[in-house]
Amino acid sequence: MRSRDQSISDYVVMFFRFVTSGEIRKRSKFFKPFIFGLINATVEQGEL
Repeated sequence: MRSRDQSISDYVVMFFRFVTSGEIRKRSKFFKPFIFGLINATVEQGEL
């Protein structure tokens, strides 16, 4: 039962990562100043 709960938790986390990534891409100009340490990737490229 515990591993089943873990897999559900993993899917929920993955879902919200996709939602967050989509929001960052959609509003890239707003989030650009908050994203640090990107050398070869840009917010517009969506390589976060």
